[in-house]
Amino acid sequence: MDLAVKAGKLPPGDGMVTVKTEPIDVRASVVERVWQGMLIVSTLYLSWLLFMVFHEFGHVFGAWITHARVTGVKLGPHIVSETTIDPLQNPLPLVVVWAGPVLGIAIPLAIWDIFRRAIPDHAYLARFLAAFCLVANGAYIGADAFYRNGDGLVMIECGTPPWVMWVFGAVAAGCGLRLWHGLGQRFGLGQGRGRVDHADTVIVCLLLIGVVLAELLIFS
Repeated sequence: MDLAVKAGKLPPGDGMVTVKTEPIDVRASVVERVWQGMLIVSTLYLSWLLFMVFHEFGHVFGAWITHARVTGVKLGPHIVSETTIDPLQNPLPLVVVWAGPVLGIAIPLAIWDIFRRAIPDHAYLARFLAAFCLVANGAYIGADAFYRNGDGLVMIECGTPPWVMWVFGAVAAGCGLRLWHGLGQRFGLGQGRGRVDHADTVIVCLLLIGVVLAELLIFS
């Protein structure tokens, strides 16, 4: 008999150890990946729509506190949002234009803080939204310092130095990327192995449907 068997280190026989493995349920794995895809896609699309809602709300709020006249707001699931202000009734255009990105960041951060305190198990969704709005607003303002097609044109015409927009964009986007860090597992990435919270997925999908329907009904 082999010495290793005598010492009790190996089972008798041919010296090979059989390791039992659990069979892979392919169907269950595919179903989980479908849930994962639904959560990721719906969260991204909802974040995009809410980013524009918060941004335009900031412009409208800035117009309200400065007694400017809003002539129109465009929001929709298939368009890029826009708020138009009467140039003859816009006493502080710099406040109005900066209120968009500033409140567009502050509002989702406040929402995340509420979620973090009230329902921490689901706060990762609000955290993702806050990070998305930071990155989107930062990238938009930073890039528009070069292109000057939207808010950036008004900011520069009102005396904002381009470097201020670059710094704002870099800081906002950097904070957003930092806030995103570590969220992948909750969306089934990496160690998550495709597993996500089904209830959260349903809630996000319902919220997305609600926002899309609201925009179509109100702004169409």
